[in-house]
Amino acid sequence: MNMNTLAALAESASKALEAEDLLAALRILTAGMAEVIGADAAAMLVTVEDPPALVTTVQRELGWGFTESFTERAFHAYHKACGEDMRSRTAVVVHGVPATDDGPETLTSFMSMPLYVNKRLLGLLALASEHPWHAIAEESMEVAGHVAGLLLQAYHRILESSSTDPLTGLFNRKRVQEELEFTASSMSRFGHPVSIVVIDIDNLKAVNETHDHLTGDQVLREMGTLLGDIARASDIVGRIGGDEFAVIMPNTTGQEASQIANHIRSEIHAHGFCDGRLKSGLHVSIGIADSGGQALAAHELIGRADKALYEAKKVGGNRVVVI
Repeated sequence: MNMNTLAALAESASKALEAEDLLAALRILTAGMAEVIGADAAAMLVTVEDPPALVTTVQRELGWGFTESFTERAFHAYHKACGEDMRSRTAVVVHGVPATDDGPETLTSFMSMPLYVNKRLLGLLALASEHPWHAIAEESMEVAGHVAGLLLQAYHRILESSSTDPLTGLFNRKRVQEELEFTASSMSRFGHPVSIVVIDIDNLKAVNETHDHLTGDQVLREMGTLLGDIARASDIVGRIGGDEFAVIMPNTTGQEASQIANHIRSEIHAHGFCDGRLKSGLHVSIGIADSGGQALAAHELIGRADKALYEAKKVGGNRVVVI
């Protein structure tokens, strides 16, 4: 890439990283990508939004058929990448130069690039032109790859600010629900289960009353660190309420999760919270729900785990219940 290209991309990146949300970053990056490459249209399909969004920038007057063909090709490329058809549930946003009745209809050149974050398909980059690219195609891929990197930076910045619990640094309830939804759906394709483990501290109220709320906050921070240390590499840990934590366990049955949960319960009780200043160990109640290999909604799985948690607390707490 030459210096002018890099400068133009740097300007787009700077604006995108200051955007308030991911869709705003997408609009900036697609416009910058189309301008730098010289494509007639550029698009980004992002599936982490709710609903998913296909954001397209059109650089010059094109016919309605061109834009429709481009949209279809982008959806087809995504379907080819992961086997999922996104057309029916995706918000399509087109900005830039409006389509006209007498503009070119034929889409001659098309290229696409899947976007992955930690092996998870985030979306797709796509470019289209009325004319063949020929000599600039290789450079176009290089630029597209650079834009992909900028998009991932924006994605991580926005995601971190909107999905992290400020006290523990773990995922918050919203992000846990999103991860659970995605994991259950992914596992169900192969008939594999996912378990959600909900952990409630039985005696945190007593800690706050005996000591103070600063001590209670320290307990929550240490609890987050401890769960993160105990969790397997494939597990996802979050704080979903005041004294409630959750662990998503992919490809794990309820009974398997129960064995891990009892280990977690023992480790928490044995841990010397607040440098050993707490006179007695903490007790936790744990509720577990298993998807059974089905693509169950996150709220349904968490609801089942909460029901199991209630059963555990109803008989005195400090135990694990699977539902």
